[in-house]
Order: sequence, then structure tokens, then C-alpha cells
Amino acid sequence: MGNTRKNTQKAYKNQEVFYIEKTRKNSFKNLWQKIFRFLFFKDIFLSIKGFLKKENTMEKTNSKNILFDLDGTILDTLPDLFVSANYALKKLGFPEQTFEDVRRAIGHGIRNLLRDLMKCNDTDTLEKCRMIFKDYYDKNKAVHTRPYDGMIELVQRLKSQGNKVFVISNKYDDAAKALVYNFYGDMFDGVYGSRDNILPKPDRAIFDIVVEENSLNPSNCIYVGDSEVDREFAENTGMDFVAVCWGFRTEEELRKCGAKTIVSDIYSLENELEKLM
Repeated sequence: MGNTRKNTQKAYKNQEVFYIEKTRKNSFKNLWQKIFRFLFFKDIFLSIKGFLKKENTMEKTNSKNILFDLDGTILDTLPDLFVSANYALKKLGFPEQTFEDVRRAIGHGIRNLLRDLMKCNDTDTLEKCRMIFKDYYDKNKAVHTRPYDGMIELVQRLKSQGNKVFVISNKYDDAAKALVYNFYGDMFDGVYGSRDNILPKPDRAIFDIVVEENSLNPSNCIYVGDSEVDREFAENTGMDFVAVCWGFRTEEELRKCGAKTIVSDIYSLENELEKLM
């Protein structure tokens, strides 16, 4: 009887030891499984994180600085320029000019526009006409002016892709800034019009200012414009150039001035810009 009890107690003890050992082994096994799962998913997480970081870096590396002309490129300003120029000419007794005459004369700044329309080189008369024009145009510059169809959306898409966008124009600086803000708000990273003591396009002076003030890489810039002045400006600055023929020059006129890439609609412009990015 005593031996039976001892054997039973020994069996229970052996089962208890077996259970404890089994529990300990299972605990170690579960621990290693947890560690393995942690390391496995950590590796996946780090791989995904690294991939996303690489993609983001590639996007930044491929981003460009897109510089736009204003008149005839992002805004159709011709109607208001036509009315304002003829208002100034009429005030000084000069004959009014046709819509086509004004269109052909745009691109070299207001002073040159008026000189070509007046066919006058007298400095005092030109300055008087310029002041009359400026006073009238400042109050009426956005009466008929409108953005070209699809341009606002294009600029938004370019920005969303990480590109920087600027305006460089021969329009006097105050009017350029006011017009762009009126139709585009703060969408552009900078707007640069003509300034005193700085040579206008096609000279590269204003380009150098934009590059310096915004820490841009000059070789990473593209220019979009609508005239022979813009083509020459792009050449003088080493920028790739895309010409638009919906502005103040026809496709034929742009080809004659040496433009190689010419587009006639927003979709074609976006495609050409993508090729250069």
C-alpha cells in the first residue's frame, strides 16, 4: 500500500516536471516566433520606407524650374493693351493703330511698343505717351484680359509634381505682378517684370536675378514663351525653349525666328514639358 502511494506520487511529480518543461519549451518557442515575426515585418517596413524615400528623392531630382512669359503665354492681354495704346496715341494726336499693328509690336516692353506705333524717336514725346499709357493701363489692365484655357490647371499640375514655376516678362514689374496675382493668386513662386536699370529680355540680366534670388540651377530651367524675343532669351540663357502659337505670334512667325518646338494647345505644351523633365 505504501509503495503504491509512493509510485503514484512519483508519477504525478514526473507529469508535473514534464508539464513544466513542455510549458517552458513552448514559451521559448512562442518567444522566438514573436522575435522572428518582429524582425520579418521590421525588414518589410524598412524596405518599404527605403523605397518610398528613394521615390521621393527621384521626384525631387527630376523636378524642374518652369519659367513663363506673361503676355501671349499665360494671359491674353492684347485687348487691354490695344485699347490703352490707342488711348495714349489719341491723347497726343497720333493716329490710332489696328489690332494687328499692336499685336506685332508687343514683346519688347511698353516704351518700344509705343515707339513702334508712334513711329517717333523723340524722347520727351515718348515719355509723355508712356506716362499717359501707364496711367490708363494701370486702371484698365484686367478689363478684357483673361488666362488662356487650361493654363491655370496646367500650372497647378506642374506645382503638384514638385516643380517651381516663375514668370519673366518685359511688362513693367508692377503691372506684371498685379495681373498674375489677379488671375493666378500665389500660384507662381515668383513674378519678374521689367525694372529700371536692368536690360529687358532677350538680355539674360533678369534671368540671372531670378536664379540668384531663388537659388536655382540654371541648367534645370525651361522657358515657355510666344515670340522671337522669348526664343532669343532662352538661347542667351541656355534654357530649353517651348514656343506657344496661341499668343501674339503665328506658328509661321515662330518658325521664321528659329523656334524648334512649337505647340498650339495646353495638352501639347504639357507633353513637351514632360519630355524635358
